[in-house]
Amino acid sequence: MDVLIERPLSEGTLEAVPSKSLTHRALIAAGLSTEKCIIKRPLYSDDTIATITILRQLGVEIKQFDDHLEVNGSGIKPTDEVFFANESGSTLRFLVPVALLSSAWVTFDGMPGLRKRPLSEYISLFKQMGLQYELLGENLPIKIKGPIVPGDYHLRGDVSSQFIN
Repeated sequence: MDVLIERPLSEGTLEAVPSKSLTHRALIAAGLSTEKCIIKRPLYSDDTIATITILRQLGVEIKQFDDHLEVNGSGIKPTDEVFFANESGSTLRFLVPVALLSSAWVTFDGMPGLRKRPLSEYISLFKQMGLQYELLGENLPIKIKGPIVPGDYHLRGDVSSQFIN
């Protein structure tokens, strides 16, 4: 689809095609917000449902409707539940840093296919940051403990764009 914008769009509404990638990102941004957020036209998939489930486990209130989501973030709360990312690499890679906002031990796991995906970039980062971690399998499950602290961290971007997007 081609769109020609002849003048600047200074106000109004623009509807985008639902996107799994953008739904993940919008959910996380809304979950970290302290305001009520509405996400219009989310893409519901197994992957985005995994993100919703884990955010709920972290204390984010999310109400699902056919055409939108209502998200009330109120800070990340520690929990000893296992965060099951299903087969979603995006869910795992995006929510590990979010879970590290808490000072509690948290465990991430997933389906066999996700368990095969390497976490070596995160392991290197955990070492840089001085974070505690314990591999309970080759890659997953993994237990990690925050809190993450502000700073400059270096992470390769050629392994997966999910680490840097």
